[in-house]
Amino acid sequence: MFGAENRECGFDPSAEEYKTVADLPEDQQGKYADAEGGFITKEASNYQKLAEIAAILHKQYARTGEEEASPQELLQAQAELDNMSLGIDMERLEDPGPNGVERVLEFASSVSLTNENFVLSALEKNPTIGAGARGRMTELLTPHVVETYARGGLDKEKIYENPLRSNEGFFGKAIDRMQGMRAKDLFEFASDDLKGDKQFILNFMEHTQEYYRGARGAGGYIRGITERASEGLRSDRDFIKEACRKTAHPHLLPLTPFKEASAELRSDPEFVSSMLDEWPDEAYTIIANWPKDRPIDEDILKKAIELEPDVLRLAEQMKNDKQVVDKIFQTEAAKPKNKRDDGWVEAIGDELIEKDLDHIIKKVKESNNPKLFNSLAKRLSMQVWQLESAPDRLTRVKEAKDEEEAA
Repeated sequence: MFGAENRECGFDPSAEEYKTVADLPEDQQGKYADAEGGFITKEASNYQKLAEIAAILHKQYARTGEEEASPQELLQAQAELDNMSLGIDMERLEDPGPNGVERVLEFASSVSLTNENFVLSALEKNPTIGAGARGRMTELLTPHVVETYARGGLDKEKIYENPLRSNEGFFGKAIDRMQGMRAKDLFEFASDDLKGDKQFILNFMEHTQEYYRGARGAGGYIRGITERASEGLRSDRDFIKEACRKTAHPHLLPLTPFKEASAELRSDPEFVSSMLDEWPDEAYTIIANWPKDRPIDEDILKKAIELEPDVLRLAEQMKNDKQVVDKIFQTEAAKPKNKRDDGWVEAIGDELIEKDLDHIIKKVKESNNPKLFNSLAKRLSMQVWQLESAPDRLTRVKEAKDEEEAA
């Protein structure tokens, strides 16, 4: 009944003392299942159950004169079939063999592929199945068309969605196991409802940034989540700000959620002003992400330039504004020496340099920041091949620098 294989290794399951699976040696119990009058091998038990299930399904779907199966019978048969399928796939996952986890997933039942424990176990066995656009996770979680059958033949086609796409807990657990997969790639598979769920996304961001805290290139892992959120959330002021707070640590790209907010929000003067208030050190980043096809509000530009003078590089309409440039000199002079910026001088416009170079040199002298002479010289060197007078101007700057140093 049980074959000679076990007897050859010193174990005989047909021995008189073995009445149930519990009587067997512990290392053998996993191979057998209890049955009427004793026990049988797991394989035989599975075949037996399949035969019973097949008989019930045959009564329901085959064109025969038999009485149809009752709803209760069908539910029980389906539940047993699902449990069997999941159990078999879990066993295969425990020992995937030379073909690996991907092969197990390829032939796994739909029941297993929608089971959170099974998919997470697969990720633990092989975290790389989630990496890249061609990873198995893409196939598992991407909605696709399937055919459904009813009694008598093809019923209709419908969109199949893996229920894991709507499972909030699954995403946090998955990111812990998906080495090499960016959070945005996993979030891509979330259902539309989750992509519009503010609290879910904030929790997902926080969990992700905690998982990758300190990791090299961690900014790349958080990028793209807000971009894939619903349009409503991308225009939600409170959400964008809270998302920026959740991801604000040195290893993540600064203000990533703001960069991925809607164009309307990134060009809203009131909102941008509040962003400058909360993140003054990121003024350049905030203005740099103003939509390119929309003019930047002048009051916002002036505010940003006061906070970070390098913003002048982004303000074409103000590069030749003498009052704006003088204001920067004044603001910078009031700062502690270790907080001053000298590179902004390179952004002063050609027209202002043409008209008021002596005035600019005077302001540089008054700033008590010798580094500004170097920046101004660099700015003038950009004009050497454009203006015949540029070399003479460089000389004037050098002479002014020498005088300042001598003094």
